[in-house]
Amino acid sequence: MCGLNRQVLGTVVLALSIGIALILLFAGSIIDNNWITMIQLVPLFGAPIAVVVMNWASPDMTTEDERQLAWMNMGGCVLGVILSCFLGLPLVLLHTSSIKEAGFWFWISSTVVGFAGIGAYSKLTKAAEE
Repeated sequence: MCGLNRQVLGTVVLALSIGIALILLFAGSIIDNNWITMIQLVPLFGAPIAVVVMNWASPDMTTEDERQLAWMNMGGCVLGVILSCFLGLPLVLLHTSSIKEAGFWFWISSTVVGFAGIGAYSKLTKAAEE
């Protein structure tokens, strides 16, 4: 029963953090009247695809097969590019004056809240399995 409660709590925390992150992203777009920050939704939904490819290639992340290793490396590279978009893309857009400073800080805070929720979910569900 305790494991189920941790799992449910982790899911609720994840849903709340993603909801707050999206609200922050929308608020930054509304305040700046610039909707280019919504481009963050592309890497946000693309990140799980890379993880699925890596898990599909080798669920335990160890392999001797070169073909599976190539798919794992490809998934890792795609995940790295996607994760760098969460901080790099807002910095580049701020530097080129495509977004204003307020939108930039809303974007960064949205990213931090989202990743904090993912971390909390991971920690809570891992504790539920033990």
